[in-house]
Amino acid sequence: MRSSRHQSSVTRTKAWLRARAVAVACCVVAVAAVIGGCGGGGRRTSRSTRTGAGLAAEPAARILAAAEAAIDQVHSFHLQATAVIPGTTVSESTYLQLPGAATLTEQNGSDTLDLRAIADTIYFRGNRAYYASTGVTGAELARLPGRWVSATPAQLPTADGLLALTHPATLGLCLLGQHLGTLSVGGTSSVDGRPAVVLLDAGNLPGSAPGRIYIAATGPPLPLRLTRTGPARPGGTSNAVCDQPASQVVSSSNESITDVNTPLTITAPTGAVSLSSVTQTAHKGTGIVAVAVQTAHTKLGTVSYRSYGSGPPLVLIMGYGGTMESWDPRFVDALAKHYRVVIFDNAGVGDTHALASPLTIDAMADQTSALIDSLHLGKPDVLGWSMGGMIAQALAVKHPTQVQRLVLSATFPGTGTVVQPTQAAINALSSTNPKTVAAALFPANQAAAAAAFGAAIAGYPSAAAPSAAVITAQASAIKQWWDDADPAAARTAKITAPTLVAAGTLDRLDPVINSHALAKLIHGAKLVLYPDAGHAFLFQDETAFIPVIESFLR
Repeated sequence: MRSSRHQSSVTRTKAWLRARAVAVACCVVAVAAVIGGCGGGGRRTSRSTRTGAGLAAEPAARILAAAEAAIDQVHSFHLQATAVIPGTTVSESTYLQLPGAATLTEQNGSDTLDLRAIADTIYFRGNRAYYASTGVTGAELARLPGRWVSATPAQLPTADGLLALTHPATLGLCLLGQHLGTLSVGGTSSVDGRPAVVLLDAGNLPGSAPGRIYIAATGPPLPLRLTRTGPARPGGTSNAVCDQPASQVVSSSNESITDVNTPLTITAPTGAVSLSSVTQTAHKGTGIVAVAVQTAHTKLGTVSYRSYGSGPPLVLIMGYGGTMESWDPRFVDALAKHYRVVIFDNAGVGDTHALASPLTIDAMADQTSALIDSLHLGKPDVLGWSMGGMIAQALAVKHPTQVQRLVLSATFPGTGTVVQPTQAAINALSSTNPKTVAAALFPANQAAAAAAFGAAIAGYPSAAAPSAAVITAQASAIKQWWDDADPAAARTAKITAPTLVAAGTLDRLDPVINSHALAKLIHGAKLVLYPDAGHAFLFQDETAFIPVIESFLR
C-alpha cells in the first residue's frame, strides 16, 4: 500500500520541480549508469581471463569480456567523469569500495550533491531543491539543506545505478557492457602514460552512443577511460540489474578509472536523519494532496488511485513518465467541486500492476477499464493528458460503454502522420536543469506559471518515480501509437463519445497541428486552443480551462 508514500519523486515529465530540480535527474547516481552506459539493453559477453598483453590482436568482444572480468575482481577504484548536457557540464567523482559501498559527489554549476551507498542504505546531502524532490516540504525543508538524510532504495530509486556498481558480480556488466553499438579494435594508445588498447563503439544500434573504451594493454586488462562523442540513439532496453536507460541527453562525456585497489574505507555519515521521518513531519495539506492512496484489486491486477470530490465520476489519465502526483492539485481540487475525480498510476508505476511486455496503449486502456469496473464508476467522463489522451482514445474505442464524454488534452492521433516533437524538446524533459524542463512544458514568458505548478505538485507526499524499464516501455507504446501500429489507434475515427480536444498553441512536445488533425478525425469533436500556452496549458490556463471542461461535461 502507498497510503504513506515516503519515496523519491523523480517522475521525469510533469513533476518537473520535484523531479528535475537538481543535477542528479539525468546523470544521477553512478556516472557509469548514464554516461558510461550502465542501463540495460546491451549484451553480456562471454568471460575471458586473458591478460592485457596481446589483447590488441583479439576480437573486440573478447577484449571487452576480459575487461569486464578484470574490473569484477578489484576491491576499490576511483571513477571520475564529466558530461556535457544541455545548458551545463556535470562533473562527478565516485569512489567504490567493493563489495557494498560507494560514495559519489556531483557538481553542476554551484549545486553539489553527495551520495553514499552502504549495503542497502542510501545517504544523500544536497541543496534545498534536491530535498524537495524527495518529498520534504515546509519547516523541515528549511532545516535540512546541508544535512545527511538516509533512505532505502525504494525511497530513492534513482540510486539503483550506484547500488549496481557496488556488487562485484555485476560491476563489469553495468560499467562496460550496456547499450553498446558495433565494437571494433581501433589500435593502441596511452592513458596517463599507460599503454592501452582502444575499442571503438560505432553507436549504430538502439540505445548506443559513439565512443571509445580504453583498456590496459599491460597487466590485468582493466578499463582505463571511457569517452562518448554523441548522444545515444533512441531505443534499447534496460537491464534488470543496472536498471538505467540509455541517455539521449548527454552529448559528450569523459570518464577515467584510477586508484585501482588503493586502500579505501567508506563509512556511513554520522547524524543522518531518515527520509521517512522528515517527510512524515513535513507533509500537511488539504484537498487531493491530503487524500490517502488506495489500491483497487482489478481483473488486470492492482491499481493505485486517489478519489476526491462528489458528483458524477471523472477519471483523469496521466501521461508519459508521470505519477498521479503529477496532476496539479489546484486543477484536481477545482474539478472535485462538482465531480468525483479519480486519479491513478498507469501500469508498472507505483503499486499499479505491471502489464505483460510489450506494453501498449491498448493494454493500458484495458487496465483503466478494469479500474472503472472495480470502482463501479459505470460510464464516467474521461480526461487524458498527453500519453493519457492516447489511452483515453483507446478506452473509448475498446470500451465505449465506459466513456460518457471525452476530453483529450495535448495529445496525438494515431494516424501514422503525426508531427513528432523535436529531439531538443524530448531532451529538455530529461534535463538536469529545471529551467530547461520548465521550457518544455511552459512557454518562455510563463515562468510564474511554471513556478506555481512546481510548488503545487510539491505539496503531495513523495512518490516513487517510474522505473527505467517502465519509461522505456511507455516510450515504445507511444511510438507504436504514432506510427499507426496500435489497433485502437486505427479506429479512433469510430469514437462516438462527445469529444473535446484542447491544446496550447506553443506546445513544444505536441505541435498544435496534431490537435487540429485529431479534432477532424473524431466526428463532431470540438477544438479549443489556448494561445501562448504549452504542453501544460491545462494548468497554466486552469482558470479558463476548468469552466470549458465543466460546460462540456454538462
